[in-house]
Amino acid sequence: MKRLLVIGAILWSSVAGATPSITSIASTATSAASVTSSAVSAAGTYQNGLSITIGGSGFTGNPSAGTANFESIGTAVEAGSDGAEFTRNNWSNNKDWRHMLYSTDTPHSGSKSLKAVTTTADGALEAAYSYSLPSGIGVGESIFVSYWVKVTTGNGLNNHQWKMLRFSQNDTIVDGPQELMFSNWGTYQTYFYVDPNTSNDHTVWIDTNLFPQTEGTWHRMDYYLTASSSTSASDGTVTVTHYEPGSTLHSSTYTGLKTHVLGTAWNFIEFQNYFGNGQTAGTVWQDDIYVQKGSQSRVELCDASTWASRKSCEIQPLMSWSAGSIVATVNQGGFASNATAYLYVVDSTGTANASGYPVTLGGSVASGPTAPKNLKATVQ
Repeated sequence: MKRLLVIGAILWSSVAGATPSITSIASTATSAASVTSSAVSAAGTYQNGLSITIGGSGFTGNPSAGTANFESIGTAVEAGSDGAEFTRNNWSNNKDWRHMLYSTDTPHSGSKSLKAVTTTADGALEAAYSYSLPSGIGVGESIFVSYWVKVTTGNGLNNHQWKMLRFSQNDTIVDGPQELMFSNWGTYQTYFYVDPNTSNDHTVWIDTNLFPQTEGTWHRMDYYLTASSSTSASDGTVTVTHYEPGSTLHSSTYTGLKTHVLGTAWNFIEFQNYFGNGQTAGTVWQDDIYVQKGSQSRVELCDASTWASRKSCEIQPLMSWSAGSIVATVNQGGFASNATAYLYVVDSTGTANASGYPVTLGGSVASGPTAPKNLKATVQ
């Protein structure tokens, strides 16, 4: 039987070619095991695991939604058994060091995250695992990666080395050609490394605020990389964004990079999780990993009523995307039930609607920032 789920409301007028503008939201239950028909009220809810349809304009540029070039592992992590090794198609978790396990001790969202306790008995404090991109990132192409990470060492995160993430042509954590690696080094030295130990080797020192500084706290890391337009061009770009909930968001873009001198591709994302240079311990948790090739366009649920003032956001995994309609899955993330949060659509340039669309987590969609008009009902 069809049910009336949500009344959507026009929030603000939109201008063609301007920033994204959300005009309506409708929700319906997905096939996820955690969602039952009783979870959806007749008035409509914004609840974890439901799918939402977002109507509006200016939703430009997401070729990955609904294709193999899109990956989000939150649901897969929730389905894992506590203490078992993480497994998933296109992922490798069988390297020589600690393996990532499903863990219920301190998840960022839901009831589980991935966790590894590194040990020197393995020869290195490392818990590397990797994702094989169905289609590598070649010359002129781009990729957006986001995930939450928490680390404890007992020795601080600022005075030893922590190799976080690596984009590579091969499934390896060894420095070499056709790579880009993010790390810190010593006291407040943060950088990314292009093609280490090669003739194209160059290091870019970046703002230390872009690297997690606080132990035992969940941090969100976003990376948006655009490869050089040719093998000889120095026009590649990297944007790094760091969220620590409750603290100021930090984001910077670095340009003039020569990333693809070999003309090959970044085929793997290596979540390296290496702790070195005097570090004696390292436990790492990771959650809500999100990967998409070709665009940074996405849907975000944030803590603030304006995009400019946000300090914490959760990506809403995509199901489909068109210029005037997006279908996504509700990801409550670290937000508490009954909290008010705000929806944003980010376009291909990284621009979002300036004012968020308010929703109540586990409750009904709230009214917009202006008086509603042109009400419409969505029946599903």
